[in-house]
Amino acid sequence: MSRRHFSLVALLTLLHAAFLYAADPVPWGPCKPVKEMAHPKLVGTIDGHRIYDSVEYRGSHLITAKERFDSPKPLPEQIWTKRIFVERNPDEFCQIYLWSSKNPYKDFQDGLLQYAPSHIRLAAGRPVIETYCPMADNSFFAEESYFILRADGAAVELPVDPLVRRAVRQLKIPKPYFLDPAPGFNVRALTFSQNFRSDKDAHCCPSGGTVTINFKLVGDDLQIKSRRYVPAPKN
Repeated sequence: MSRRHFSLVALLTLLHAAFLYAADPVPWGPCKPVKEMAHPKLVGTIDGHRIYDSVEYRGSHLITAKERFDSPKPLPEQIWTKRIFVERNPDEFCQIYLWSSKNPYKDFQDGLLQYAPSHIRLAAGRPVIETYCPMADNSFFAEESYFILRADGAAVELPVDPLVRRAVRQLKIPKPYFLDPAPGFNVRALTFSQNFRSDKDAHCCPSGGTVTINFKLVGDDLQIKSRRYVPAPKN
């Protein structure tokens, strides 16, 4: 093989890898300066791009998850809307995330999700924007999303839920067991761990074993690295 042919093959291989691992960015939402955001709070900076939470709510102040959990008496339910903005250009912040507690998941039968601030976590050395808002009255459920930023500031959402569902299908867990719907993703470790349960299980005691899924970041793409199912011990 000539040096020129070898170089062409190497270039095509790199281009194929770049295409294969190029995840689609989140479409930019409405853009505005910080002064026009509702109750802006700086989350942090990634590669020069500032990230802000913006929260609209009713009432004298925003009731946080910690305040609700620590309160000795019941606190009123609060309707709120959370947005995350990323700086695309100097003082031009564009929306990448929107969630309103007016529309809780249909599986969440009681209460509303409670606001919690976003954070920047490190996963395999890569900064990740994490938003994790728990249920007001049940910390076993939450609305969670994770984003990384490309070099141009565009956000890519990590497809944790679709990959978990794919891995669980491949494991072919026997009926009547199903994956516990509670959160199980650890963004710092890039792992997911959760129990399987049946409708007959008590809330405390799932009986279907556990699954552990390890992920890796390849470019901007989240991929499954390994998965393991451990059956529950027999009585």
